[in-house]
Amino acid sequence: MTTVAHALSAALIAVTALHVPPSESRYLVAALVAGSIADADHVYPVLRDWRFYRQNGFRGNLHGARTPIHELAGLAGAAIVASLLWWVDPLMAGVVFAAFAVHLAQDFVTGHSLPLNPADMTVVRMFDLSFKQKVVIDAAVIATSVALWIPYLHGRG
Repeated sequence: MTTVAHALSAALIAVTALHVPPSESRYLVAALVAGSIADADHVYPVLRDWRFYRQNGFRGNLHGARTPIHELAGLAGAAIVASLLWWVDPLMAGVVFAAFAVHLAQDFVTGHSLPLNPADMTVVRMFDLSFKQKVVIDAAVIATSVALWIPYLHGRG
């Protein structure tokens, strides 16, 4: 899924599950950031292997640009961050952890995953989706998320 789809859907799930009022913008921003931050781990590998991506393209190859942050190790890191946040703001801790965890779960279901990276580099694919199917899923997630964000932000969600 694209970073936009992750951000919109993971943030919405986090803030609604934790009953965050739409007027609490700092929690909404934190959820959007936490729901998308895992994708920042693509930057370094893509820059490092730029020739490969220039020759072969991103489509079907970007899972190779994932670091342990995108797997269970990243979830453990998010749990540590949430544990530290808990002492300052328990609701923020829950929002950040939930949004990050939803992003990882979405990637696990819709893409290639290396859950035990770096200890074990076994690739797991729940579904063998074509590029076209992934685009349709991404568009559906974005459209559904936008449709659900609107009533939430108007206080009817």
